Amino acid sequence: MSVYIERWDGQHHSACRIFDIVELCHPLLPKADRAHVLNLISSRNRGYENSAFVAWNKNQICGFAMIFRGPVDDAVKVVGAVDPEKQNQGVGTALLKQINAELTRFPYLQMVNAETFESCSKGIRFIKKAGFTESDQLYWNIRSV
Repeated sequence: MSVYIERWDGQHHSACRIFDIVELCHPLLPKADRAHVLNLISSRNRGYENSAFVAWNKNQICGFAMIFRGPVDDAVKVVGAVDPEKQNQGVGTALLKQINAELTRFPYLQMVNAETFESCSKGIRFIKKAGFTESDQLYWNIRSV
């Protein structure tokens, strides 16, 4: 599969596609209001606005990876996803390679975090293969009132 990685253009239509991918990968998440997707992204990546990338295949975004601010100044969080139909075809690996190159622009960083849901076994395998180690787990359950 031919994939082209480029910096995210910051446009509303591509932000909507990014959220489409997130929702395809995590169908239990609530649907994001498409009118506010740019605000959702920009509120989390301040300081790293130019550190967001999308993967293209056949004129459509098929994956993304972004650097978000971390819990402290010397840490960041890497977030991303690949359209389920394009997984296991090198898209995530190409995006992670681009993110790793981007991280060299920030020599003050001491920690890079990645997150995935416990129920997302493919995501867990991917980030473990990329060298991340498990540090914590969050459990959320639906409860009746």
